[in-house]
Amino acid sequence: MTKCVRSSAFLAIAILVSSAIGCSGGNNGPPAPAGPKGVVKAKVTCEGKPVTKGTLMLDSGKGFIASGKAGADGTFELKGPQGEEIPVGKYKVSIVPESTPPAAGATAMPGPPKLEGVPDKFYSPVTSGVEVDIATGKQDLTIDLK
Repeated sequence: MTKCVRSSAFLAIAILVSSAIGCSGGNNGPPAPAGPKGVVKAKVTCEGKPVTKGTLMLDSGKGFIASGKAGADGTFELKGPQGEEIPVGKYKVSIVPESTPPAAGATAMPGPPKLEGVPDKFYSPVTSGVEVDIATGKQDLTIDLK
């Protein structure tokens, strides 16, 4: 086996192991800070079309991140890393494509995941340019990625 193939195989195994650990259902982050919180559902569109895949992320910039997976209709139910409500405040928005492990017998890693119709700039809270305000209580947000 060549050095390149061994390195690729090792990288693939490392990604699979880290994915399994990250999806174990345990407490995957700090608890929400004390204070008022909101229950948030969001409808996400890009150029007028619902975004029906990926994970919507809200980043407080203070160490708290809320997230939720896409529903078939483009809605996301957002929660903190331990399933809790979201603290009130401003959040930067991003959407993360779902990654897929390499196919059995693959000799190269797949390219970075993409969301059809969603420009790459929305994959990071730093470059998305989209912010939302979370208020106390239940709220339904509409987020247009533009």
